[in-house]
Amino acid sequence: MKTYREDGATMAVGGYLSEEVYQAMIMSIPIPCVDVVIVSRSSDPPSVLWLAHRMAKPWPRWWIIGGRMFAGETHDFAVQRAFKRETRLDLAVERFQFLSASAFIWKDRQQEPQTAGSHNISLAFVVDLTPSELAAVQLDAKEYHVEKGLKPFNRKDLTQEHPVLLAHFDQIFA
Repeated sequence: MKTYREDGATMAVGGYLSEEVYQAMIMSIPIPCVDVVIVSRSSDPPSVLWLAHRMAKPWPRWWIIGGRMFAGETHDFAVQRAFKRETRLDLAVERFQFLSASAFIWKDRQQEPQTAGSHNISLAFVVDLTPSELAAVQLDAKEYHVEKGLKPFNRKDLTQEHPVLLAHFDQIFA
């Protein structure tokens, strides 16, 4: 994936919005997100996705690591920032390989009113971690059930989870 920035473009990278402003925004426009699919080809078994159990809506189940992009942020910076925030691993941006783009229209969301749902556009990346990096992951306790850690999911396991996870598996391990 390539980012095209016009010469002289100096858009400031955005920050966090108040809860009220964020609620209004997600009622009006899709939210751009970056997600990271973790694999570890040097682990046993090598053909699994490593998922974390989210606590927050829209999908409080087993899921991939990720977060929203900020205005002015490149996808490279966003994926590296979000991954570091949620795992405490600071990896070189070159380690994250673009996988796919997906749109999600969720029936629920974390913000009030929760039943208003949300529309997210996700840029998914894959990262191959070493066994020692997998062991060093420290999940963000505000986002994930830390006590469940990262769990390996093979193709059969993924048939019980969100269909995009199976699509990611097939694209990575085809």
